Amino acid sequence: MTASFEKAVEIILENEGGYVNNPLDPGGETKYGISKRTYPNIDIKNLTKEGAKEIYYRDFWMPLKLTNLTDKNLSLHVFDMGVNAGKSRAVKILQKIVMVPEDGIMGNDTIAAANNSFKDLATLYSNARKEFYTNLAKSGSYSAFLKGWLNRVLSVDKKKKNMKILEISIAVVLIIIAVYFLYRNLK
Repeated sequence: MTASFEKAVEIILENEGGYVNNPLDPGGETKYGISKRTYPNIDIKNLTKEGAKEIYYRDFWMPLKLTNLTDKNLSLHVFDMGVNAGKSRAVKILQKIVMVPEDGIMGNDTIAAANNSFKDLATLYSNARKEFYTNLAKSGSYSAFLKGWLNRVLSVDKKKKNMKILEISIAVVLIIIAVYFLYRNLK
């Protein structure tokens, strides 16, 4: 498992929460976002976090080829969307944004288009997720989930913003250190 996966999966686990068995949720019994409907042979109630991480890595992170995306904030959004609404839907949203054919498969063309884009894809992806969830909630029985879905997107956006602030802070500190040593050597 990669370092970027480890950071991302912690956010997914935080968003998904623990054990629930909501009769309105078509996934049925769910823990850490792993549902009985999708994994009928797993004892959901006794699923461990490590077991959930293994499933997420094997069944989501690797098939979505998220290590290949250079924008880790975008990777996090695609991962979270894949977990919440399905891998194919997650990829189709990305494909629409980067203007490649929408086949729902994270292939070389999709990865290259995302990695070579000068757009703020993570923000565009976030907006597309909000639109998707809002439209889905209009269909009736899913309206009860809209607030949670939008909070989920906002949670990922907040993590994205915090990661950006950390990157900028580290860059500023490195510049200060470099200037200090440069000044010191000029004396």
